[in-house]
Amino acid sequence: MKKSIKMMVCGMFGGVTLLLPTLLLTTFSAGDAEAVPSFARATGKSCASCHTVWPMLNKEGRKFKEAGYVSGDEKDAEGGTMEVADSLTLAKNAFSAQVNSRLYDKKSFEKDPGNDKDVARMRSLHEIELFIAGIAGNNLSTFVEAKAEDEVGNTDFILEIAAGVVGFHPNEAANIYFGFAEPTFADPYSAYANGRRVTRGGRGVEDKGFITGGSQFVSLSGRTKAIPRLFYLAAISANNRDDYEHTPLGNSSFRAVYDATPWLSIGGLYQQEKAKHNWAGNKYGSESDASNVGIDATVQFEDGLDANICYVQRDNREAKEKNNILAIEAGYPLKLAEVQIVPYCRVEQYTKNDGKDTYTDYHFSVNHIIRPNLRGVLNYEMIDKGTGGNDESRITLVADLGF
Repeated sequence: MKKSIKMMVCGMFGGVTLLLPTLLLTTFSAGDAEAVPSFARATGKSCASCHTVWPMLNKEGRKFKEAGYVSGDEKDAEGGTMEVADSLTLAKNAFSAQVNSRLYDKKSFEKDPGNDKDVARMRSLHEIELFIAGIAGNNLSTFVEAKAEDEVGNTDFILEIAAGVVGFHPNEAANIYFGFAEPTFADPYSAYANGRRVTRGGRGVEDKGFITGGSQFVSLSGRTKAIPRLFYLAAISANNRDDYEHTPLGNSSFRAVYDATPWLSIGGLYQQEKAKHNWAGNKYGSESDASNVGIDATVQFEDGLDANICYVQRDNREAKEKNNILAIEAGYPLKLAEVQIVPYCRVEQYTKNDGKDTYTDYHFSVNHIIRPNLRGVLNYEMIDKGTGGNDESRITLVADLGF
């Protein structure tokens, strides 16, 4: 364990040293990178308007998402749409793309340093993402994400739909979303979601199966004038284990977040998974039976501090086991002259095998906006597998280009 910590410190120090000349020679506006650049083009605002610590949404960003990608000064206007025919409109500047490169990627195991995985790799073109996102008409929005990546078993860069959602926004109290994505897609706080993460590694809350994953869903969300500080969301979704021809509804999700102060939001999540699956011989072979209960808090100060803590307990009655995860993450923009970097860290502790096995994941990153649409990330991950476990670590240098 001490060896791993020493490697972590050396790796981070060495990486920052390598990036320092670039940091000192490059000037940019804080938070100018954007996962969906077309939003900035359509609104004419800088990405920092919605992202204080990219890619997490600040208060303005949450309003923009909740309103169906309409900024406050556009609500009474046409919303940036252009008329194609009497019954069709297309989102203005709706198309975006993002290219992800892993310029250096090394994964090591503490007990077998000679393993094939203990070598450095380069994936100069790791992933391509295409977005169609924005206003699709009067009170309508759309968000489609397609991606192709160089992963195990998928080295041919096969384009797949990662998410496809249509939103209907008649008013602030009632927003209807439907499509394929996480059932809590409409949640602007994203305390549990994998989409808005800063580190290379995904959030364990979703990656480790502690919440309901992507599936066909319909949700209702919004805020009422009686309690404007309270955001609510309710969704029903299908089980995603089988082919879609035999994927019945059966899962439900409920989410609520209260803005206790201008800088503190407290929320909760409840999910029930009870859907039939394993279709064969004209019948279902089994039925999932699990529930997820989560609590979370988000802290965002005007000076840029962004922190989140969440705890989820999963009761999988089908597998007859209970497990939990506690995740804490925080980031803060540091300015050096006209240059800004964002150190970010996330620590996750979770259990498996009915709580008998405990794991801890550490994620550290230094983010640097090299150009308004180019972000460089030095990322270090370490997984402590407890007593007798084979700890692993990973150092990755990533470049994200959006346009």
